[in-house]
Amino acid sequence: MKKFFTATAFTLGAAAAQAAPVSFSDMTLNGSAALSGTDLQLTDAVDWQNGSAWTDAVAIASNTTFSAAFSFTIATPSTGGADGIVFAVHNDTGGTAQTGDGGGGIGYQGIGNSIAVEFDTWGNGSGDAFSNNHVGINTNGSTASLVLADPGYTLQSSTTYAWVEYDGTWLDVFVNNAGFQPAAPLLSYALDLASIGSTGFFGFTASTGAANSTHTINSFDLTLGTAAPIPLPAGGLLLIGGIGALAGLRRRKRG
Repeated sequence: MKKFFTATAFTLGAAAAQAAPVSFSDMTLNGSAALSGTDLQLTDAVDWQNGSAWTDAVAIASNTTFSAAFSFTIATPSTGGADGIVFAVHNDTGGTAQTGDGGGGIGYQGIGNSIAVEFDTWGNGSGDAFSNNHVGINTNGSTASLVLADPGYTLQSSTTYAWVEYDGTWLDVFVNNAGFQPAAPLLSYALDLASIGSTGFFGFTASTGAANSTHTINSFDLTLGTAAPIPLPAGGLLLIGGIGALAGLRRRKRG
């Protein structure tokens, strides 16, 4: 298993020309988002706050991959708080100034041309499977998750460590509160990152509503890359067998 490396900055890296270290202070902060020492605080424990933070635009192609690792805390009043944090990649018209709906929208609802992972701490009905403690994969500004799962601990109880990995086809989400990347993802879903457009803004949103929490990103590391082409063996029979073997490996990984 991989050890989570705590950092106060992230890197846009790998093969792209935009590879350069960027700190939270280089992100565009909107709404209630503000720097808090070396951390990024998206909301304070105040009702009806809404914050977002985005990197500058990066190029996205059909073979773009990325790996994001981040940690966050959701400090909640004893009465229970809201609403959660979202990690997202978007290409909506607002660019680095983009914000979504607050409250149950978690600052993400309404952000088009996007893929996202939500860490939701408030149940909002059937779109949340009536769950007030779950991780979900979402697209195009919808808070009705395509897939969701309880992480196995209370998101508001301790620091969450998350790894979001996209290999050009599948989005895998690993989550725990121990600091080590789990061997298997909590969630996986087939997505096309390039469907959002030729550029993307990476970042976070969070919001509060009639209940509140302090939502803080403690660390964020991001690496961009390109998917390696699959080599084609000589001969049709070998090619068919190779594809079948790869499909079987993929099924076993997620099975």
